Amino acid sequence: MIQIQIKAGHRHVAIDVSGHANAAPKGEDVICAGVSALVLTLAEALPRAGAPDYTCSLADGKARIECRRTEATEPVFNTIVWGLDLLAKTYPQYIKVSI
Repeated sequence: MIQIQIKAGHRHVAIDVSGHANAAPKGEDVICAGVSALVLTLAEALPRAGAPDYTCSLADGKARIECRRTEATEPVFNTIVWGLDLLAKTYPQYIKVSI
């Protein structure tokens, strides 16, 4: 199962992702691919939006992204969280989002 922890404080936002969906063989798992696409998009979009205090760590089956909240980063972060939440609602047996 993919575990996603969203932390949205007054000044900072962060996302921690760990695990694998194991819905299909490696390389064929569209659920893992969907989560990966959204997380990688967030990892690329936040620095482009000028995210202050940006940190990112990506590894197989694990990711952590954090930055300070700004007017520019808020919509980027929220859009990706909405996408991850939609995937979790569609595939609750494979993805769990905690806020």
